[in-house]
Amino acid sequence: EAHNMLHQNLQVGVPFQFTVTSEGAGMGKLFVRPAQFSEGQYTIDISSNGDKHNVVCTPWVTGEQKLEVVWGDEEVPDSPLIFSVCDPNKCHVIGLPESKNFVPVIGENIAFSVDQSEAGPGELTAVARLADGTEEEITYTRGNVAEFAYSPRLSGYFELILQYNGTDIL
Repeated sequence: EAHNMLHQNLQVGVPFQFTVTSEGAGMGKLFVRPAQFSEGQYTIDISSNGDKHNVVCTPWVTGEQKLEVVWGDEEVPDSPLIFSVCDPNKCHVIGLPESKNFVPVIGENIAFSVDQSEAGPGELTAVARLADGTEEEITYTRGNVAEFAYSPRLSGYFELILQYNGTDIL
């Protein structure tokens, strides 16, 4: 099941888990560790019930990571696991009013930026939820510091929703 976790948004400090089955592998012990030359740092807990081994891993650094999964002296199929880890808490919003709920002036751009240079790989999304309940995606220039400019089409209150890999950063 380890390959399934590769499609999730993995975050610093948030545990993920996978299962290794050792049926037919002979006698041995399961080891899960950072691959050679990997900068990864983890807390790894393994619990076993017969030939089923549940691995809970908590990553502590951002970036591309590699974990070796070894039974006895042999790497298991699909090892090393390669995945990315981000930390939305390392995104810094610059240039917005203190409140994420404010009343803008129609036709005037609201300009702000998000420094995501230390957050690791991930996707930044921005949406304006208008007073009538509709949502508008806010486009931006991509880069380590994303630049936003939004001009409201309706008068009144709106809520700004900024997320990094699905996690609110405001």
